[in-house]
Amino acid sequence: MLGDFLPTTTFVMMALFLVAGLFTGSFYGLGVSFMTDLTPKHNLPAGNLMIAMSFSVGSMIGPMLGGTIIQLSDGTIFFTMIAAFVFIVFLLLLVHKTPQQVE
Repeated sequence: MLGDFLPTTTFVMMALFLVAGLFTGSFYGLGVSFMTDLTPKHNLPAGNLMIAMSFSVGSMIGPMLGGTIIQLSDGTIFFTMIAAFVFIVFLLLLVHKTPQQVE
């Protein structure tokens, strides 16, 4: 009975990993474009370097930290953490004020 679900599950997991990879690349590109909007031209190389380093460190630490948390909590706290992060982002967006344009 489990063999009937295995090919479908594999295909679904491959598709989900593909979508996750597409979003990860998009976040990197959005971060770089946001940085270029905010940073003066003479600081762009340093900003690009810092974004690349931050993305690399996060790509290495994130899966290890997430896997450790899932393993230590038997998977029960993972949904709660994701919901808390989404709620924190919601609160930050709620109180964020747009900067005024300097003429």
